[in-house]
Amino acid sequence: MSSEENFRRLGLSIIILEEKLEELKTYAQEMVRDKSKFDPDVLINISSRQLSAAYELSQSYENYKRVRPTH
Repeated sequence: MSSEENFRRLGLSIIILEEKLEELKTYAQEMVRDKSKFDPDVLINISSRQLSAAYELSQSYENYKRVRPTH
């Protein structure tokens, strides 16, 4: 994979992680409004998706570092 492709993938990984964090924020706001909607499984699923997105971001960054051009 080229440095440009790795950089693009790194950018996409950041966007995905931002989306997952926004999902958690939205869920937390729902819980503040209506605590009866709390579902531990939903929280676990959101957390798992965030962890996956963070891992993907980490991997993308490592790939980018490995092949980026040095000046």
